[in-house]
This record gives sequence, C-alpha cells and structure tokens, in this order.
Amino acid sequence: MTRLAFVVAASLALVPPQVVAQKAGKELRTFRRAFAADNETAKTLEAKRAALRGVRSFDSDRAVRALVDAYANLESEAEPLRERRRKFLVRGGGSKLLKTFRNEMQPIRNLQDQLLARLAKVRDPKATRAMVQVLLKSKRRVPLTLRLALASGAAGASKRELSQLVDSTSGVQGDDRTVLLLRALAPLGPRAAKAVPWMLSVLENATEQLRIEALLALRQMRSVDSIQPLIDHLESAQRRERDALIDTLITLTGAYPGETTSAWRMWHRNEGHALTSGEKPLGRGDPKVRAKNSDTAGKTSGSYFGIRQDGLSVLYVFDVSLSMKAKTGKKKDAVRPTRWERCKAELHRSLRELPPNRKFNLVGFANHLVVFEHEMVEAKPKNVERAHEWIDGLELEFETNVYDALEYSFQLAGRGVSDRYYVPEADTIFFLSDGAPTRPKRKGRGIERDAFDEVLAAVRRWNPLRRVVIHAVGLGTPKLTKKMQKEGREPPAREFLRRLAGENGGRFVEVR
Repeated sequence: MTRLAFVVAASLALVPPQVVAQKAGKELRTFRRAFAADNETAKTLEAKRAALRGVRSFDSDRAVRALVDAYANLESEAEPLRERRRKFLVRGGGSKLLKTFRNEMQPIRNLQDQLLARLAKVRDPKATRAMVQVLLKSKRRVPLTLRLALASGAAGASKRELSQLVDSTSGVQGDDRTVLLLRALAPLGPRAAKAVPWMLSVLENATEQLRIEALLALRQMRSVDSIQPLIDHLESAQRRERDALIDTLITLTGAYPGETTSAWRMWHRNEGHALTSGEKPLGRGDPKVRAKNSDTAGKTSGSYFGIRQDGLSVLYVFDVSLSMKAKTGKKKDAVRPTRWERCKAELHRSLRELPPNRKFNLVGFANHLVVFEHEMVEAKPKNVERAHEWIDGLELEFETNVYDALEYSFQLAGRGVSDRYYVPEADTIFFLSDGAPTRPKRKGRGIERDAFDEVLAAVRRWNPLRRVVIHAVGLGTPKLTKKMQKEGREPPAREFLRRLAGENGGRFVEVR
C-alpha cells in the first residue's frame, strides 16, 4: 500500500459510522432527485451521471431500491420514444426522425446499462435480500430486463432468501414468473437442490421455450437425481428441446452414448453408478463432442449456409448494401459470383426446403428496410413463389443500418419477446451481412461506423430471455489474420457477428 493510500484509509477509519451513514443518506437523496420520474434526461443528463457516480460504492438495501426505481423511471421515459420509432420503422426506416429518436433514447439506455452494472456488484446480505424481495413481491411494473438482473443477483442469497425462492416455486403461475425463478435458482447449483423436482415438473409445460429454460437451469444445478428423469423425457422431446436435452445430459454426465433413449438408458444402467456413487464428478461434460459424432443438419427442414433451419417461424434478415456487389471465391476460380448473387441463391434454396407448416419472412437492410410482408407467413408454395419474385426484384443501396434492421425484426417477432413470456411470432433469425454496422451521422449528413456494443446492448433488451435464436452469417467479411489472433483482436465485422450469434444462442459461420 502506498503512503497516500495508507493515509486515506486511516483517515476514513477515523470517520464515525453515523457520519458515514449521513453522507450515504444525502447521496441517495440526491440520486433519487436526479432520477425522479419528472426529470427529463435530455435536460438533466450530467446531473444523473454525477448522482450515479456518487453511489458507485454503495451496497445496501436502500441503494438497491433506489437503483430499481431509477431504472423503472428511465424505462417510462424511453417508452414514448420507442413507440414513435416503432411507427416509423414500419414505413421502412432511414428517416431523419428515426435518427433523432435514437439519439434521444441512447443516453437513457446507457444510463440503464450502468444501473444494471451497479446492481450486479451488490454483495451485502441486506442488499441481496432487497433484490429477492423486489423480484418476488414488487407490486409495481418492473421491466423484464431489470427483473432478470435481480434474478441474477439472487446468486448471493443467504439461507433465508434461498428458502424464500424455493418456497415461491410452489404453485407458481405464469410463464414469465417461472422463467425468472429458473434464472434465479440455476446459478445457486446444489445449494438449491430442493428446487430440482419443480424444475423437472416444468418439462411438462406446453411451451417449448420454457422447457428449454428448465433444461438450461438443470444443467447448472448438477443434480444426480435429475439424470434418470431427463433420459425418460427423451422419448417425448422434439426439435430444439431434444437438442437442449441431450446437451444437458452430456454436460451432467460427461458421456455421449448416442441420440436415442435406448442408448442413454443402456449407458445409465451400465455406467451411471459412477455418478451416483460420487466416483465421477457431475457437470464436467462438453456438448461439443456431439457435433463431432452427429451430423443431423438439414435432414428435416433444410439449412441456411449450413445452419439447420429448425425453427417453427424463421426470419431471414440480410444485407442489401452496395458492398454486396463484391466478388466471392478465389481470383483463380473460373466463376466468381458476387456476394449478392450468393445470398440470393441461398435464400431461394433455403425457402424451397422449408416445410409448408413453417412460417417465414424476409427483411433486407441498407439505408432503408425492405420487407416481404408485415407479418410472418406460412411457407405454402404460393407464398414461397411470391418470395422468390420479391428477392429477385431487390436493388442494392447505400449504408449498413443494422440497428434498425434488428429492431424491426424483433418488432415482427412480437412485443412478448421483450416484455412478457408470450409465444413469439418468430423464434429464429438468420442474420447475414458482409460488414460492420453503420448509421447516419449523429450530426450532419453522411454515415459513420455504428458502435456495435450499443447494437448488442439493444438486442439484449429486445431479446432478454433469448427466446429468439439468432444465427449470423459473415459473407465476405474480412479475414482473421494470424497477427490479429496473436494480438487478441479480430475485424470489427467478424467480432460483431460472432458476438451477435453467441449472445443469442445461435451459430456464426463465415462464407468466402
């Protein structure tokens, strides 16, 4: 410790506790005034930032409630701006008002992200208790993104709060409340073992996505008592639930006997004793072993650039910017189609492979958005034929406005994706681009590189429960060189697409 740090620490130690409490109370009052519901952020931004800095080290129940109220007030302020953007996005984007609304909203969203980051640092038992109480008992409407942050904070729960969480699973009603409890209990692992029977009961729920949430939670719980029921559930599981179930079994057991129920039952009968006796640790398996031994892509509903189309409702979002005119392949190749030609050919092929009972839609983006239909449509032959004609009639234009494209995509997916746990209109997005996001300049004309951290943060708000899987395709994106690998960096376009897929349960592929 330096001499200066020692002097400061010694000085703080001499301050009476009541003086520290008085100062904390004053800072919290200042914070609440700054983030009051009637304080417009555009006029009080610096005051809000200063007030947030003032409570950056506070770790108490009062601080938690102040942070929660501040976030909710900011959400109420952002809601009218979001609604106005929604109306203009339907018209195709690219307007000056869309740019204005985003510029007005971004400081609000940045403050909310800082509030969530502050809540994530809560460690004091009383503060953690306050987070659990708000999660379970709050009567005011708490935004879903905030409730998920509070659920994550339950990882530091004491025995008292842990008991409250487990007890709250009895007779729980509502899918959104169920998923919040799953998110809160899962990180507790064996500490919340009493909740395992309830988690297993969620597998009988009618909603596939909720069953997948339960499987992800059971994966973290590492309970040997869940293995046999999970194997039994294999008989009825379908599609993505089955994939998640097998990945969960692999993670828990460290084994991969195959894809069938009979293979897993035989393994459990012959080798499962090593887990039940404690000879072999739980939770050490890697689902990647499955990819090396199982090739099921495209067998039922086709694929898009090698990624299986297993969603019930698929949305193709693709780049129609001028850079898509660039050639693909190697210079020595006899035929070198453009990126746009490759994109169109893959869209045509993938649409032909969709079963008629699936739904789909298409969104092209550059400066403006071009949309096939303003709702998801069934993949019946007549709709697919219209889609082929629509694709062939598209023209390329300036810019790569990813933010508006993704926002509109989630608008098509439905409000339930980001608000409450309703069935989404779209459950899978295939996102294709050849470059990093751009946006209209904040001031003046022209375009500039968009801050893709802001885009990714927005996607987390639009898709907080990851109910929509996003697969990302980099078509002709800059290559990752050995020098970049050595320096621990990668081209911005590649990093954005990789993170977009990784944060939303999807795959990222590069196409040359």
